[in-house]
Amino acid sequence: MSAALLKPYLLPALYVLACLLIAFVGRRRKWGFWGYLWASLLMSPVLGVLFLLAGDKPQWKPKSKSAAAAPGAATTPRSPAESAPAVAPPAPSTTA
Repeated sequence: MSAALLKPYLLPALYVLACLLIAFVGRRRKWGFWGYLWASLLMSPVLGVLFLLAGDKPQWKPKSKSAAAAPGAATTPRSPAESAPAVAPPAPSTTA
């Protein structure tokens, strides 16, 4: 194989590798791996890097439940229904 045969494949291969690298870095962000992969493939790796820089910070999840239950550990946010206090139903009226 000569170097002339590899040149047409070099640029597309570098493009896809750059997109995969951007997707790997963005895997724990809001759009996730597939979102950053498709954005950088469809637009360009340069815009993919700009999306990474402008996007939300990485969302780290605890690896085990024991780490999350440790004293002083951050708690996971709950939905409004879970965090609302339980309210007893109103007492029946006794008017005659």
